[in-house]
Parts: sequence; C-alpha cells; structure tokens
Amino acid sequence: MRPAIHWRLKACYLRLWDWWHDVETAAGERLEDMSTIGPNRAYAVPYQRSSPRRVRELIQTLGIAYSTYSFVDIGSGKGGVLLTAATFPFQDVVGVEFTRELHNLANQNIQKARWIHWRAPVVRSVHADATMFDFPQVPLVIFMFNPFAAVVLAKVLENLGHSLAVNPRDCLLIATGNWMPQSVLAATRWLTEIRATQNARVYQADLSSLPLPGPVPRG
Repeated sequence: MRPAIHWRLKACYLRLWDWWHDVETAAGERLEDMSTIGPNRAYAVPYQRSSPRRVRELIQTLGIAYSTYSFVDIGSGKGGVLLTAATFPFQDVVGVEFTRELHNLANQNIQKARWIHWRAPVVRSVHADATMFDFPQVPLVIFMFNPFAAVVLAKVLENLGHSLAVNPRDCLLIATGNWMPQSVLAATRWLTEIRATQNARVYQADLSSLPLPGPVPRG
C-alpha cells in the first residue's frame, strides 16, 4: 500500500475511533502552542496518535498476569493508549505527559470516554517530565511510541534503571514507532530484547545487569 493512502486510512480509522468513544485523541497539536514542564522541551517530537489496534496487539503478546503490573505510557499525549490499556486488568494505568494541555485533554478523555470495557481500576494522566518521574513500585509494563529524541530517552532509561536497582522487580518495555531511537535501547546493557515485530520491539529488564543504585538522576 502506498504510504499516502496508508496514512489517510489510519487518520480515518482514528477519527472514527474517537467518534465512537466520544473522545478527541487523533488531531495533531503544535508544541509551540503548549506549556511544558522540565528542561527537555527542545527534544520533544510532534504529537502523533498510535493505533489502538496495534497497542492492543502488543499488550496481548506479553503473556503476563496483568493484575500484578502497572502500565506506564511515557509521553502519553491525549491518553489514547491509556484508554486501550484500561481494557486490560492492570493494577493501574498511568500516563506521563510533560505538556500541560495534552495532560488536561487526557484526563478529560478518561472522564468522558464511552463504550470502553474498563478493567483497570485506576486510569490517570500525570503531568511530569519522564526523566524525573517516580515509577510505581510494582512490576512494570512501560510503553513508548515516538516520545522524544535519543538524548531524553537515555535519561529516562537511567531514571528507570535507578528505580529498578533500588527496588528490583520485573519490567517489560514496549518501544514502537518509526522514529523510536532503538539504538539507545539496544545499547542499554540491562535491557534484553525478547520480541521483535513490525515496527516494534519488546525488552525485559535483566536485573542482574543493573548498575548499583547511586544518587537519584534528575533531568
């Protein structure tokens, strides 16, 4: 299929999904028009919605007891991924978004969404810089869809690694998107690739390879 046709069909699908669930997640937004938290504004990428069907497929491949895991979407935008993850019985579903406007839209969408088979008891967006986010202290599923440039991804992984070193627990990381800095993930010694599919990779934390915990990384 030609790329232009593919993107038009995806846009139509996302608008239909939004209409059915009475939310607004598909439309693009200009970062220049939004306020942000933290020092990493220069490394953000334009907002882009991931496919609900694709997100569901990736979560279904994990083969885990969902109720023991917290699902964390890094760079969660308007909360579209959160609404899909909420249909799985995760312990909780959390989005981390550094723009105030998208964070507010995400919480509005969570509040008003219809025809969602809610199975996660807690679904929320947090307004935070991912490099300084305090990850839930339970086993984790981390989702990333083109959230930011490589320099910020490295800092987020440092922050996540510190959290896992201080409190060892299972962690699965789903990385997807055409502009995802996969080379940074591949170079992270404590991440092991366990599955690769079209345009996505799933990693698992190797706790034995984590560096000893030092000072909490900030920014």
